Amino acid sequence: MKIGAIHKVQSTHHTHFWSLDGARHVLTTHLVVDESTTKDEISQIKRELKSLTENMGLEHLTIEIEYGNHDCSMKIDTRINRHFKKS
Repeated sequence: MKIGAIHKVQSTHHTHFWSLDGARHVLTTHLVVDESTTKDEISQIKRELKSLTENMGLEHLTIEIEYGNHDCSMKIDTRINRHFKKS
């Protein structure tokens, strides 16, 4: 089964898989679900994704749930960004 096959999951984005030190691995992802998805269904979605990734040897898994009408565009924090400007 793939993530997109999980009931009520419409799409996924901001999915990142990396290794902390070559032995400990981390996965983060944003799942977009139908607006009618209940808290119980969200819990089930998370359980199914955890089950899908069980054999990956993950140290940590972060799942962010978003509703279809939600815009998670990353905003630039000007307080932080000003420290990275070239002089």
